Amino acid sequence: YIEGKGFDKLTNAYAYGKAALTVQTFEENFEIAVENYVTVNFEAMMKLVDLIGGVEIELTEKEAAHMAEMYDMWGQKSGLQTLDGWHALCYCRIRRIDSDYKRNDRQFRVLMEIYRKVKDLPASRYTELLSAMYEDVYTDMTLADAISLAGTILDITKTAEIEHVKLVDSEHSAPGRLNSSSVVLVDSLSDTAKR
Repeated sequence: YIEGKGFDKLTNAYAYGKAALTVQTFEENFEIAVENYVTVNFEAMMKLVDLIGGVEIELTEKEAAHMAEMYDMWGQKSGLQTLDGWHALCYCRIRRIDSDYKRNDRQFRVLMEIYRKVKDLPASRYTELLSAMYEDVYTDMTLADAISLAGTILDITKTAEIEHVKLVDSEHSAPGRLNSSSVVLVDSLSDTAKR
């Protein structure tokens, strides 16, 4: 449920009311308190990938063929590839060869590769990265808070692993249609909120 819009795709909360309505929608539907948020647009992601020298991604034959066909990347090969910002974005957008769950996995793979490369950079490069992306990042945190949080996360992840958790998974949902759009319908919103 999206305030003022009724039942719709969760992703549309951002289209209707940017981060504020998205946070409200998550809090009301999933009973999750969102203390801070950061949204990053595609420009920022592409800039960051280019600034860190690309990301290494293992492309399947289907993924490579899809990128060639959909994005005029003829000659795109399967196997381990170093993708620049544009190619990484195209990889993240692949959806027709399998499912939205698989697309989400691809996006997570790119984020983890960005993280892997950024955490190994000298701290002196962080200002350059933040400056390049600043106009394409939206948050409710102050810059000082964001920098502090980034430092804390980097310290924590030196000894901890990052886990990929999904609010909705294929075991507890099914594809459906809503307002003539393809959607993922959860089996029970209250059960999903509890999970």
